[in-house]
Amino acid sequence: MSIREEAHSIIDRLPPEELPTLLRLMHGLVQRAAPVTQEERQARLAALLGSMPRLPSVERFLQDKHEETDRQEARLCGDQA
Repeated sequence: MSIREEAHSIIDRLPPEELPTLLRLMHGLVQRAAPVTQEERQARLAALLGSMPRLPSVERFLQDKHEETDRQEARLCGDQA
């Protein structure tokens, strides 16, 4: 029995209430297997970034970390003096 035949056999044995779940899974697999163009990738990234407006930029994050490190160093050096 081929893999395709085995998959069809399993589908035939599924309870009817499980078919919508299987259909969603199969659509997801097909979409994941489809090649994504550069434009689609950029659109997805823009949508993702748009959904997180409070997420700081990398530059802002690094600036905050440097400032935090400077404060800790000043505090530690001040404690040792």
